[in-house]
Amino acid sequence: MGDIDGLTVPPGDRRFMFSTGPFTMALGDTQEVIIALVAGLGADRLFSVQVMKHHAKWARQLADANFELPSESKPEPEKPPLPNRFRLAQNFPNPFNPSTEIR
Repeated sequence: MGDIDGLTVPPGDRRFMFSTGPFTMALGDTQEVIIALVAGLGADRLFSVQVMKHHAKWARQLADANFELPSESKPEPEKPPLPNRFRLAQNFPNPFNPSTEIR
């Protein structure tokens, strides 16, 4: 307790029940078993279940990737395309004309 909701509970008896399988293994075979305790805290009970399911999906993807986090490489920013034409036009009105008022 305390990892999700911030509550600390005094020492005491804590029990969990796990259910898995079915497994088919020959005598003497070994198998690696990965167990994860996944939690989620939302604004209410239903949203907490949705958050927990999201965390469980992420944990499964992480386990499938041999617990290697994806690199956080940043994509290169797109460069704006270069213009294929360039044109200069005459100033209007002419800023050197005494009747032109520049503000």
